[in-house]
Amino acid sequence: MTVCVRVDVRGEQATRWREALARALPEARFDDTATDVDYLIAWRPAVETLQRVRVRKAVFNLGAGVDALLGVPTLPPGIAIYRLADAGMAEQMAEYAVMTVLRAYREMEIRGLLDTEQGTGTFIADRKIEYSKDDRDRKLKQLVGEIVSRAGAAGFTLKQVMQALRDIAPDEDVKRK
Repeated sequence: MTVCVRVDVRGEQATRWREALARALPEARFDDTATDVDYLIAWRPAVETLQRVRVRKAVFNLGAGVDALLGVPTLPPGIAIYRLADAGMAEQMAEYAVMTVLRAYREMEIRGLLDTEQGTGTFIADRKIEYSKDDRDRKLKQLVGEIVSRAGAAGFTLKQVMQALRDIAPDEDVKRK
């Protein structure tokens, strides 16, 4: 029995994937128009694909994460899903994480948030940082957005949040530490 495979990849990579898979699985029948297949090999498949195509055995996701695939509402319940376990990405992801931390570290030094003492270590700076009006406004909007978002997720209305803020600090000029 011939295994039927549909490859659902768009863009420049589609041809390369099809050719590589056909070389690796010469006994399989690759049909990108088939509506009844054993396997679907996909990268971010369109919702319509899983509406039109019946996948009998499994979906192979061509990425390490399957969040986009799991978000497809027409994904057949109980279908086996396989993903790339590494594909050489672990080292690249680790390098990216290290570079992000280094960049944040340097930025904190530049802004005076950290003091580095050779031979001793790096410490949080012991001085108050003065922020510009724009930075303060941006930070306040961020904090208010977080409060409103969390309260909304907990079932509170904006009106209830505003009342709670008034109850906590009835005097508008009161600053809390």
